[in-house]
Amino acid sequence: MRFLVLAALSLGLAGCGFQLKKELSLPPSLVKLEVLSSDPYSPVQQGLERALRRAGAVVPGGEGSGQLELRNLRISSRPLSLANTGRVQEFSLEYRADVILTDGTGKVVLPLEPIVLERDYSFDSANPSGSPAEEELIRQELDQAMVDAVLRRLDVALRQ
Repeated sequence: MRFLVLAALSLGLAGCGFQLKKELSLPPSLVKLEVLSSDPYSPVQQGLERALRRAGAVVPGGEGSGQLELRNLRISSRPLSLANTGRVQEFSLEYRADVILTDGTGKVVLPLEPIVLERDYSFDSANPSGSPAEEELIRQELDQAMVDAVLRRLDVALRQ
């Protein structure tokens, strides 16, 4: 019985297109790579550097290295809805980055491409003590989601 259940689950996962996440595969021209952004200590830049090292890249690559640039990396907040008291009830956080990848020879591998991520959250004006913590958690999740989105874009660009 267990075998049948396991077989059914395996077929179901295979049929829906589920695939395990693979590491990024870098070509020789991108083995030495430098990640550039306006904030070198941002969680996104640090996360990208770690992921690229796991993929076999030398980061920072030094002279003759490729460059992964994160331009206009910014997060912004805007109100979505108001409560009947006139106070903001829901917010939207938007994370933007323009990404460009060039190899060690200066050839553009990934042309300038914007990445936009958005998350919504509720603000309870009756209990505002939990809202800053919730916003910080969402910001951390957005940092990791931005790293993943950039890596997916790189993977697609490198497969073409």
